[in-house]
Amino acid sequence: MPTSTELGRILGVSVLLLLFSCGRQSDAPAETKPPAASIEHENDESMLATVRLSPDAEERLGIVVSAVQQRTVARQRLFGGDVVLPPLSTTSPASRRHGENQSIFAVLPALTPNDLIRVAEAQIDAEGQIEQTRVQLEAAKQALSRTEALLRGKSASERAVEEARVRVESAQIAVRTAEERRALLGPPVLDFSIPKQVWVRVGVYVGDLLKLDRGGEARVGSLGDRNDAATRPARPVAGPPAANPSAASADLFYEVNNEDGELRIGQRVGVRIPLREAAGGLVVQSSAVIRDVEGGTWVYQQIAPHSFARRRVQLRFIDSDAVIDSGLESDARVVVSGAAELFGTEFGIGH
Repeated sequence: MPTSTELGRILGVSVLLLLFSCGRQSDAPAETKPPAASIEHENDESMLATVRLSPDAEERLGIVVSAVQQRTVARQRLFGGDVVLPPLSTTSPASRRHGENQSIFAVLPALTPNDLIRVAEAQIDAEGQIEQTRVQLEAAKQALSRTEALLRGKSASERAVEEARVRVESAQIAVRTAEERRALLGPPVLDFSIPKQVWVRVGVYVGDLLKLDRGGEARVGSLGDRNDAATRPARPVAGPPAANPSAASADLFYEVNNEDGELRIGQRVGVRIPLREAAGGLVVQSSAVIRDVEGGTWVYQQIAPHSFARRRVQLRFIDSDAVIDSGLESDARVVVSGAAELFGTEFGIGH
């Protein structure tokens, strides 16, 4: 049986062996995965940072790269517009004589509910006046027929017939006048059916009129929409020659299809009107351009697979596409989807 001294030696050797084995295991390098993203020249202000992504990280960020293009781009300018009622589908006699088809709702701004009630009352009164004058015209025609019959029977004079004809002509004039007054009041404002065709009135500064392609198709969308947001086509139409001297503006009118009923009378919309001038140069999608806090414009250029460098660019203009004045070469490939995510990755936003 081992003595206590021998037991102590055995225990000491066991502890040393255990410590030695733990030390050997701790010295072995641990297996690590490469980072999903790494930043080169992060602290070197003389060089722009390069963002390198793993394939999985690039897929998660939704990075899409496209080559810049050398081409000409049609320009547009965004204006605010009001949805208004179109003119009456049937014109008044006076409008037919002058080849016009107008309604006061093409020149008046959006009305308040109280104003709409007053206009509705005026429309009802005007329609009643039309019916009254038509009844008077019918009575005058019947009186003329009876007078002419009496003249044939030698029971009336020529003067009586002429007076009856004058009354018919006066009644016809009264009917035309009543119809013209009603036509000026436009379509029924209390008609709850949504019009399938509406007009959009756009007030434009008179100094910009010559810059616009007023015969070209415009695009109508919601105010504040992005350049790539859904819009609907708007056809230019000949509206009344309305202008606002105090605002130095003139009105342009566009007809818009409203089959879906999304546009409401009085609604404020954004209208993109084409310009006469086009611009040419290196073109990228507007989604490729990001802005810093000081308003600087940048894009991310792909310099190698999964590697992107931020480049400062100068823009000639930006709309649905951006025309680059300087900062890129003609063979560059830039990030058109995921540029904001790369910007956040570079500066640690959201980490």
